[in-house]
Amino acid sequence: MIIESLLSITLQYGLIGLFLCSFLSALIFFPGIADYTLPFFVAMNFNPVLTFVSITSGSIMGASINYYLGFANSGLVAKNKVKKASVKKWINRWGEKSMFMLSLLPLPIPFDVFTVAAGYLKMNFKKFFMSMFAGRVIKYACLIVILILGINILVSAWNFITLSWLTHII
Repeated sequence: MIIESLLSITLQYGLIGLFLCSFLSALIFFPGIADYTLPFFVAMNFNPVLTFVSITSGSIMGASINYYLGFANSGLVAKNKVKKASVKKWINRWGEKSMFMLSLLPLPIPFDVFTVAAGYLKMNFKKFFMSMFAGRVIKYACLIVILILGINILVSAWNFITLSWLTHII
């Protein structure tokens, strides 16, 4: 029900809906569906720059709130000590590099857990933010370019197939 509501809001309100969906999807409380809505916006010929700004800014703002939830020790970090220890080891070893790499990865990687853990483990916010920002910018820019190219290739192929089919009939 939550996923259907987020998708409905996203499509109903356009780029503002995409921003809200991206923001909510980046929070640890909600399922991440913003990446799945991106092809719809590209296919519906929304401005790619505005689409990029909407999804990226929502994702960055949501991840920053996750960081502060962890920083405030709100209890949202995994209660399983093995998971907590492995996340702490990963962040301590790789620091901002880990945030950059994780922010590049597509779903279903639970990036939200790592943003909360970064706050919980008191990672420097400036380093966290800059690495996460760079990763999200690269991720969404690449996704949008790939989607635009992919949709254009599919449309061209479809036009070629239908036109060649029609010329054989006529």
